[in-house]
Amino acid sequence: TDTRAERFSYSRPTNIEYTYLYGLSDSTLDDISRVGVPQNTIYSELIKQYHPELKQVPYKGHNEAVRLLQTGLVDGVVDAINQLKPMLLEGFDAKMLNDQISIKPVSIISKKGHHLEELDTFASFIHGEAVQKQLREQIALYQFELRRSALRDAIKLLPVDLKEPIRIKMESIFPYVVYN
Repeated sequence: TDTRAERFSYSRPTNIEYTYLYGLSDSTLDDISRVGVPQNTIYSELIKQYHPELKQVPYKGHNEAVRLLQTGLVDGVVDAINQLKPMLLEGFDAKMLNDQISIKPVSIISKKGHHLEELDTFASFIHGEAVQKQLREQIALYQFELRRSALRDAIKLLPVDLKEPIRIKMESIFPYVVYN
């Protein structure tokens, strides 16, 4: 805001919020008609801007989002990366939406006119190829580990004696299948 700009100096934008569509299938916003959005967040405005055809259903908290999905009141819910683990553990799919709706990136701030060189140094380091590559790889690994853990937990709930041999058909669909 203009008021903040009078008090603070800003670095150039440094990162983005990872946003996901959680649902029962690997859908995108183009594939669904009703979407749950957390109340009092930017997601409602962004979806209205980029996908005005979607019917929005506001919700409060993880449990209500799960209920909306399980009862079929929505085809998917939009939320941040902090919901990735709990939603995958609930058995839902997650599709990253950063290429479909964009949240404004975050900047580092300092008192107006102070530490300008440091702000630029931080931003340059963060935008460097090595850091960006590491961020991409770590997010992909984090998502893979969460999905693998959720799959293992789901298998434990099956009425199958895991001490007996079982046949499994593998389909090569990244990131669900990794061959060593």
